[in-house]
Amino acid sequence: VAGGAAAKALGGAGREALFVRTDVRREADVAALVARARDAFGRVDYLVNNAGTEGPGAVPMSRWSEEDCDQVLATNVKGTFLMMKPAVPAMLGRGGGAIVNTGSKQGITNPPGFPAYAVAKAGVRTEVGRYPDAGHGLSRDGSPVYHEASARDAWMRALDWLADTTTGATETE
Repeated sequence: VAGGAAAKALGGAGREALFVRTDVRREADVAALVARARDAFGRVDYLVNNAGTEGPGAVPMSRWSEEDCDQVLATNVKGTFLMMKPAVPAMLGRGGGAIVNTGSKQGITNPPGFPAYAVAKAGVRTEVGRYPDAGHGLSRDGSPVYHEASARDAWMRALDWLADTTTGATETE
């Protein structure tokens, strides 16, 4: 399991890490993940929603099954929402936090062969990002803290935010 190996490597490097196998399409799994993180570390500071799937690959829409579509939408859109649902109250309970939802330019450009993925990433950009608490009152200074970004940008924003919180800075993008 790659996540378990990563947590072990971080632990060996003197960092605290926790791996919890989670299916982001299942609310009970997600709630358990957030509870375990809060129990292990005492708080939830940030969330990077990076779970996703493109589906069967670059194939014509006529070859996509209903199940293919359901899996992509459930992982990319529903999973993002379900991860935010317990994380937001956990963050608000401690005075703030940051959420980065990984988007994709395919949510705008809709390339051939990825119909459900394009719809899902557009959904992350528009609907999930407007979750009422995400962008209202999460940051320490009251500024909105919802970001939609590329995968690389998502991780960089989360690392920047973490660095700011550990050095005492209070500004958040």
